[in-house]
Amino acid sequence: MSKFVENMRNIVRTSTNLEINDEESTIETHHEKTVMKLLHYQRSDFQVGAMIGQGSFATVHKAKELATGRDVALKIVRPESELDICPGPNGTSPDVSYDDVLKAMKLEIQYIEAVGLHPNIIRIIGTAEDCRVFSMECAAADLYNLVKKQPQLPLAMVQRWSRDMLEAVAHIHDMGVVHQDIKSSNVLIFA
Repeated sequence: MSKFVENMRNIVRTSTNLEINDEESTIETHHEKTVMKLLHYQRSDFQVGAMIGQGSFATVHKAKELATGRDVALKIVRPESELDICPGPNGTSPDVSYDDVLKAMKLEIQYIEAVGLHPNIIRIIGTAEDCRVFSMECAAADLYNLVKKQPQLPLAMVQRWSRDMLEAVAHIHDMGVVHQDIKSSNVLIFA
């Protein structure tokens, strides 16, 4: 296991009560066991549309599930050749490998699924076997872009969204998870 993945696991273990099982797609907490019951996909199961977001290791696209016609957000890990993995000190191999990226994606899926049993937390619908692709509910917008377009939102709307966000954060804290990346672009707005 790489230093990157081990450090990530140690942070999670010291700040949560989650136990991670790599062999099965499960996360156990001291309070309950949540088993992922996800659909299994291939990228060809979707009509992939416009990119709606991107991070260091993946892009997010609007997509349509061909079998059902359902609109989803599809998170796709970038091909290894497109990753911006910097070399280590003095030209040594990087601290983060492509396998590390895939393990991190698997952990992300497990965490979202474990805490996602809440109306204000996005739900993962399905994943490819190798975790390079997974589908989620598709939001209408994120808070960052919404505020850019409409700087003065109605007070009642801001109050409702604030309450919803605080309830979601309280829920994940109750599950023993610390989000570590709460920002307006990660707050998704549904119509």
